[in-house]
Amino acid sequence: MRKKICLLSDHHISYNPRLWKEAFTWEKLGYDVVIVNMWISEEALKRDMALLKGRAIRNECYLNLIPGRVNKIAHNYYRIRKRINGGNN
Repeated sequence: MRKKICLLSDHHISYNPRLWKEAFTWEKLGYDVVIVNMWISEEALKRDMALLKGRAIRNECYLNLIPGRVNKIAHNYYRIRKRINGGNN
């Protein structure tokens, strides 16, 4: 049984080179890797999937704010909450 590791990020994988470099290193060392992050852009999600293509790294979402994929009320709630908190959730 392989050891598992979970990496968390508040950005897309393609926006965070440290994250994907670390994920690639853990994968190379034989770990099962899952990245849990927030999705905010369809284009960035496509870049993320292209970056992970051919790898055994899973990409999971803890909050999906991609327009059209989420309830508009929930989308606006999270955007307003982030602005009120000065960018901190």
